[in-house]
Amino acid sequence: MDIAISPAVLEFSSPFTGPSTKYITITNNSAETVAFKVKTTAPKLYFVSSYCVRPNAATIAAGESVEVSIILLGLKEEPPIDFKCNDKFLIVALPFPYDLGDNTVGGLWPKLEAEFKPQSKSQKIKVKYNIAADPINEEDAATGVSSGVAAGSVGNTKVSDIADKDIDEVSQEDRSKIDALNEKLDSNVAGSAVSEKKTSAVKQQATQNSSLPIPTIILLAIIAFIIAWLFL
Repeated sequence: MDIAISPAVLEFSSPFTGPSTKYITITNNSAETVAFKVKTTAPKLYFVSSYCVRPNAATIAAGESVEVSIILLGLKEEPPIDFKCNDKFLIVALPFPYDLGDNTVGGLWPKLEAEFKPQSKSQKIKVKYNIAADPINEEDAATGVSSGVAAGSVGNTKVSDIADKDIDEVSQEDRSKIDALNEKLDSNVAGSAVSEKKTSAVKQQATQNSSLPIPTIILLAIIAFIIAWLFL
């Protein structure tokens, strides 16, 4: 009995939270019909590893091939980046010199093993998880934009370049308003300076007047009184 099974490793890639299908091809190179059965050693892990195999048992005529679908139903959560998958599938093939009729290969399998076990052929298929550090979701993949935008780029344009461009556009648009505000502030400062100078001059004049001798003040008061009396 001569059979060929490929591939030797089934590689599933992120994301793992949805169903994913890989295929095993079993070719019967012998001159007789053979039967096969697919067994799995997949353990139940904390995020639940579950597969569906179609067909999990069947016959293959001489010189023909059968494609077996291995469906990863989807995990509850993404596995950690350092996770190593230990899942395996075992393909066992036995001679099948009977007419299947209304029976199934699965139903006849115990009988076949008991009769033809010394002639059985088997091969293990390993499972590998290619876990991405930052998976690309379907929408981003369609637009060609990675979900890792924060890491540095959008298309061929750096995020920092976009930020600089936006700042330039804003400053250009509001430049006149900013200049007008600066001029207003400058004029207020200048007006305040003039007002301070006038106040200082009045204070200085009052100080000078208050520094006159008392006799002079009395004399000026008398002169003012006489002038006022003459014009009455």
